[in-house]
Order: sequence, then structure tokens, then C-alpha cells
Amino acid sequence: MFAVDAATFAVSGICLVALRLPPFRPDRSESTLRNLRTGWDEFRSRSWLWGVIVIWWALGVCVWGPVTPLGAASVIEAHGTAAFGYAESAFGAGCVAGGLIAMRLRPARPLFAGGLAMLLFPLMPLAAALVPELPLLMLGYGLSGLGWAFWGVQWAVAVQTRIPADRLNRVAAYEVAGSILAVPFGQVLAGPASAVFGVHRLLAAGAAIGLGCALALLVVRPIRRLALTPA
Repeated sequence: MFAVDAATFAVSGICLVALRLPPFRPDRSESTLRNLRTGWDEFRSRSWLWGVIVIWWALGVCVWGPVTPLGAASVIEAHGTAAFGYAESAFGAGCVAGGLIAMRLRPARPLFAGGLAMLLFPLMPLAAALVPELPLLMLGYGLSGLGWAFWGVQWAVAVQTRIPADRLNRVAAYEVAGSILAVPFGQVLAGPASAVFGVHRLLAAGAAIGLGCALALLVVRPIRRLALTPA
């Protein structure tokens, strides 16, 4: 399976190389420090942007980081290693479905629509906490993947259409770092926290926090009301 996974990365690389894109000439007239300052000014000036990243820190530390190691421990203990593989495969299939649906739908308020889809995401930590029979476990993981991928597309659309093209890479540096850095923190804390509170309780708490994060995306006004309008 690892060899197959590696092969998919190779295919992705070949597809990227085959893309026919116009030449890109970056502006090197400004220093790295100046570029960082420009990106930060653009980032902090948009409340919808940094608002999502703040929510994502809570999600990354409390849910997305811990759910894989703790979910693996919970599912494998209850149903064996193959069941965890099936559950993760269901999550991947859900992501494919969510991406395909997002390609067809063009909501006027992408982050609001993505927030609605993210209401499905807590089903993964919830299923891992309850460890029902395999079909229900896979259903929870699959629906969670669908919501996750649909949100991801809407978020990418919002960022790439609302940020001026000549500053997108500088803003994206803060956006990606802000959303990804939270995950390893959650993974580091997962082990000690599970020793104190227990794996199943921590996963159930993650499901509740994930639901709270999805609701926050729907409640925070700048996020909820962001329209699909080019910068």
C-alpha cells in the first residue's frame, strides 16, 4: 500500500510537469523582510482571513492533530488494523466526493457554504470515539471527508479570488503556515492528554470542539457574509 501511495505522488508530479503555464517572473525588487511585512499587512487587514485561521488553530490543536493517532488507537483496539484502513479509505473517498461536488456548485458565499459542509467533519472523531460496527464507522469517516474537501475547495476559491494576484503568494505564506502549524501541536499533545483523560473521551471532546468550530464559521459575520467577488 505504501508503494501504491508513493506511485500516486509520482503520477501527480508528472501531471504537474505536463501543465502548460505561462512563464512567471517574480518581482525581486523588494527584500524578503519587506515582502513579509507586505504579506502580514494584507493578512491582518482581512478579518475573514485571520478569523478562519484562529478557528483553524482550535481545530488543528484539538481535533485534526489528535484524530489520526487517537482514532487509530481506538479503531484498531475495537476492530483491528484492517478496519482502520477501511475507515481511512472511506475518508479519502468522501474527500473525492466532496471535491467533485464543489466543482459543480458555485455558492455566492463560499465560506458560509463551506461552513455548512464542515458540520459533517466532527463525524470522524465521533465515529472513532464510539467505534460502531464497521459500516457505520466507514459512513462517519466518509461523510467527514466529504465535508472537509468541500470546505477546502471553498476556502481556496475565497483566498484566490479575494486576494490581489500580485500579493497572493505573500498572504498564502501566512495562511498556510497558520493553518498547518496547529496540527503538529495537536499531535504532540495527543499522547499526554489521552493518558490523562482517555482516548475515547478525548475523541468525543474533539467531536464537540469540531462542531463548535464549524458553527463559528457560520456565526462570525465577516466569514459568513464573504461574497464570491474577485479582488
